[in-house]
Order: sequence, then C-alpha cells, then structure tokens
Amino acid sequence: MKLISKGMYETYWYTHQGGLTEGHQYLLMDDELDEYYIAGLNEKTRTYIWNLQKLGEPTQAGHFDSSETSIDHTLYIRGQYSFCSNYEAGLRILDISNIDCQGCNSQLQEVGYFDVHPEGTELNFWGTWSNYPFYASDAVAVSSIERGLSF
Repeated sequence: MKLISKGMYETYWYTHQGGLTEGHQYLLMDDELDEYYIAGLNEKTRTYIWNLQKLGEPTQAGHFDSSETSIDHTLYIRGQYSFCSNYEAGLRILDISNIDCQGCNSQLQEVGYFDVHPEGTELNFWGTWSNYPFYASDAVAVSSIERGLSF
C-alpha cells in the first residue's frame, strides 16, 4: 500500500467515514466528533465534499451543513443520493446531483429524512448508527441504537 496524498481540513477531529460518488470523482466525508468537540464553530451536522479528480492533489470542494444539530456517523452513496445516518437527527437523504456545480448556492440538498429518535435532536450518541440503501427494491434499512432495525 502506498500513500498517494493527504488532505487536511480546518475543523478536523475524528475523520470517521466517507463514500465515493459513482464516478469516483468526489468523496463525501463525515467527521464524527467535529460537532461534539467544536461547539460554537460547527454545531450543525457537516458533510465535507472532497474533489478527487487529481488523486495526488485532493481539494476540499465545499461542505453541506444540515439544519439539524446532531453528530454524523456513516453515509452511503447510491446514484444521486447520499444516505446519512446522523445519530439523533436520524437518516438524512441528500441529493448530490449538483455536487460538481462550482459557485452554486448549495451543492447538496436534503430531500428526505426518517426520524428514529423522536425524543429530540442533540449532540448525543443515540439514534441511528448506520443504514443500508442497496436493496434492489430501493428499500432502505436504518439501524437505531435504542429501537432496532427499520425499513
């Protein structure tokens, strides 16, 4: 294994997980603890967008801030959608079809959600931990720490 390059971002704390777009040109990435430890600077759930078209020179192409204050955990990309498990904010579904639109007001747009923790949305480790959006039926499985599995 050889390290090709390394990218840095200002609010890093715990780079946890990411997913490649279908063309492998962009990476959507979650930092699980940036919202938790950098309160006041980045309280909303943030998804980072990385341009990987030049693997030797990855660049941060932007970010998407959710309307929710929650910790992000995992995301998976299927087609033009990113399925994000954001603990107490639940499953958030983002349309990523404008991801390469430089200068756009918003490269990503939330188009749906499923709340698995209706008690509230805070910076805690309750709610959804993961999801699976790859069934042929287009069903999405969502895990909940306290409630089990939903489809």
